[in-house]
Amino acid sequence: MKTVLIATHQISFSDADSFHNCLGVLTLSAALKARNLDCEALNLVEYNKLYTRDCDEVLNSIVEKILAARPDILGFSAMINNLAVALELAARVKKIRPEVHIVFGGPGTAFCAKDVLSNFPQVDIIFRVECDFVFPDFVASVKMGRPDYSIKGMIYKNASDITDNGWPDPVENLDDLPIPDFAFDESPAASQDSATFGDYNGVSIETGRGCPFTCNFCSTSIYFKRKYRLKSVARVISEIVHIRD
Repeated sequence: MKTVLIATHQISFSDADSFHNCLGVLTLSAALKARNLDCEALNLVEYNKLYTRDCDEVLNSIVEKILAARPDILGFSAMINNLAVALELAARVKKIRPEVHIVFGGPGTAFCAKDVLSNFPQVDIIFRVECDFVFPDFVASVKMGRPDYSIKGMIYKNASDITDNGWPDPVENLDDLPIPDFAFDESPAASQDSATFGDYNGVSIETGRGCPFTCNFCSTSIYFKRKYRLKSVARVISEIVHIRD
């Protein structure tokens, strides 16, 4: 059984976004692999800076790439500004492979999960906020043939309604997280290709999560429940060394 993950913000008709900056997806990929669960994080760097490309042609091309990966579970990380693209891709995949479990996560669906599930039948499950450990639990349960729908942070469709399991507990110690799957493409060309790293030829590192403030123009404090945490200095240095090596 295979899980395929997509960072939807890599698909852009204007700016470029390196997959090495999609830390949520890469951390989730590493968490799945740490549990010996088959996972592929699709690098969609070729769909950066599309400019004049036909939208329908682009979507069909991405769907072909998704189907070629043969997912049993397909996970989309979506922001609110790229939610429409993720929903359209999910619909096209579902039309061809209706048996695929389609899961959404990220800020784009955290606050409107029931609305998304009610109005878009291509989405089966939504996970809220930090699912680094609970999503692998769900994948493992599906692999065993006994899907666990009691997991905190999960919102899902049942026979006649939508069940909301609430918000998950935050990850207390960020040092417990696996190092993001920066080696998702281990070919020599990938490490030398500036396009892989975006225009800035750099890699993002997550040093912390959350925010202690309550700015009324920002959803971060609500999203993380004002829970602000930092990785240790030693852990951050170890990630820098890992990327350099």
